[in-house]
Amino acid sequence: MEVIKNKIMLPILFAANMYSFSSISNNTNSTLVALQTVYGIYQPCRDKTQAAAYLANSVLAIPAVAAALANQETKQCQETSSYYSSGSFLIAVTPDGKYAYRANYSSASVSVIDTQTNTVVAGPITAGNNPYGIAITPDGKYAYVANISSNTVSVIDTKTNQRVGNNISSGGSAPRGIAITPDGKYAYVTNLNSSIVRVIDTETNTVVGNSISVGTAPGGIAITPDGKYAYVVNNSSNTVSVVDTEINQRVGNNISSGGTAPRGIAITPDGKYAYVTNLNSNIVRVIDTETNTVVGNTISVGSAPRGIAITPDGKYAYVANTNSNTASVINVQTQNVSTINNIVTSPEGVAIAPDGKYVYVVNQSSQVSVISTATNTVVATINP
Repeated sequence: MEVIKNKIMLPILFAANMYSFSSISNNTNSTLVALQTVYGIYQPCRDKTQAAAYLANSVLAIPAVAAALANQETKQCQETSSYYSSGSFLIAVTPDGKYAYRANYSSASVSVIDTQTNTVVAGPITAGNNPYGIAITPDGKYAYVANISSNTVSVIDTKTNQRVGNNISSGGSAPRGIAITPDGKYAYVTNLNSSIVRVIDTETNTVVGNSISVGTAPGGIAITPDGKYAYVVNNSSNTVSVVDTEINQRVGNNISSGGTAPRGIAITPDGKYAYVTNLNSNIVRVIDTETNTVVGNTISVGSAPRGIAITPDGKYAYVANTNSNTASVINVQTQNVSTINNIVTSPEGVAIAPDGKYVYVVNQSSQVSVISTATNTVVATINP
């Protein structure tokens, strides 16, 4: 019925907006806005096949426009998904790239950094005790923060920079990592001491469903760009668990992390590989997400690697090495590694701007090094 309605009404919509075929073809973005306004069909992170089919049906009478719209929709989905799928330790950047939200581990709060000036412009915003994992919703409206010592999750309104209501139960003990699905509907939280993952409905901000059993001491978590799976790093069992987000159950057996004491995880924008840091092995290993096996050679990095993030173009992975006070840069294609020195001491968290131009590396003392990806040098240091 909806498709039929669109076929009938879209020509009227186009006529009412005085669009000609050529103007529509040359201005797909305006057409998308019109479609969004009238029918609400333009939604980020729609599956590629669904996007193409839906939009083709919606403007079937004009195949060229349908193709252009589908391509733009798919591109938007891929860009958004690659950025939002990964949870982060201690810092996260908003979708528009204007602000970074920094979890202040020692002061139970969150601060807001203006990425243009590299200065703190808001906060401290009260969170829970020892905030660590942090993720921002795809629409940029809320930041979700996992508070390790209070067994809670804080929700921050990014417009007012105030906490929304009371802290939410994490559904377990010692929540450490958090990641939000590409559609923004759910937040997945690892509970270190409970060896479980719990799911928060972001509309009601309540824990929903049953506990999801994973490995021992789950920490880092990342969600695939298509939103179908959550990959969970289990610190004490040297494994990675794969959770099917449709049924919220673990899929198959846990996967070897390829080293000892895995901490951080990031998934490539195409969803094909998961990069895992192994703290005690000083290495990064790669998991093929199709076969869920470790592939390729061991990638040696600095001492005690923790946080990891991959650039939006999928070309580089940045790793925070806690004990060597460095960041490693992995060329995803060649797996060659370079080192960035002179960053904050004991770095743990890494986040990358949506345009891929800057990397933010943070420690538990809330100091942030800003790295230019063009030169791989530190261009600013932000203090608490």
